Amino acid sequence: MGKKHIGSIIKKKLNERAISIGDFAKMLNCHRTTVYSIFKRENIDTDLLVQISEILEYDFFNNVYYGKNTEIFTKKEPQIFIGRLISREELDKMALPEDFIILVTNKK
Repeated sequence: MGKKHIGSIIKKKLNERAISIGDFAKMLNCHRTTVYSIFKRENIDTDLLVQISEILEYDFFNNVYYGKNTEIFTKKEPQIFIGRLISREELDKMALPEDFIILVTNKK
């Protein structure tokens, strides 16, 4: 198996998901400079990679390292980021106007 630059792959997936560096940093509970540092890494701590996999909904372990195309981190319900990820069930409990929920979940 050829050597893979995990930081570059993470950056590519982040761009594909259209998540800003600032939002990604908030999701990881770190500074933007740490995110840029992650992009430069050839190796990464497994706990951090699990966290990134969950945020980006991408199985880096199987897809990158083992070459298996899997999607084990797909979410069952739409979620949005407002300081933290919120499930549709939590949104419903908040009694927000349906127009707002449609807007933030991109559902028509």
